[in-house]
Amino acid sequence: MSTDPPADLADVANPDQTVSPPGNRSGPVRLVLFFLVVTALFIAGFFLPFGPWLDSFRLWVEEQGAWGAIWFGLLYVLGTVLFAPGSILTIGAGAIYGPVWGTILVSLSSTIGAACAFLVGRYIARDQVRTWIAKKPELAAWIRP
Repeated sequence: MSTDPPADLADVANPDQTVSPPGNRSGPVRLVLFFLVVTALFIAGFFLPFGPWLDSFRLWVEEQGAWGAIWFGLLYVLGTVLFAPGSILTIGAGAIYGPVWGTILVSLSSTIGAACAFLVGRYIARDQVRTWIAKKPELAAWIRP
């Protein structure tokens, strides 16, 4: 049995030794990237005609009848898999189909989208997810060998 303190307590016991946690150096880079993405989205929202695009999509969906609901649901599933914010599509479903049918459409689409996202993570992106998790020791403990 060893009398040495665990590594994390040893670092706390010696305040003269400054150790930066792993991954802490990428914080400023991620922050800059975040602001660049937000700025790019703001500029795109200002210069691209999203309003007319959304109006023409709404009209097209309404013209399609029942098939429009299927296409809308497929778009919602795709947005869920791609981690797109669903609030705009959820509000759009309520505006196009009403609160009852919009809620039913969104509930079905979001559930199917979550299942598809799980399957992508489980089978298609499994190796990439394992690589990300292996870099985090607190998450790596959850992976079975």
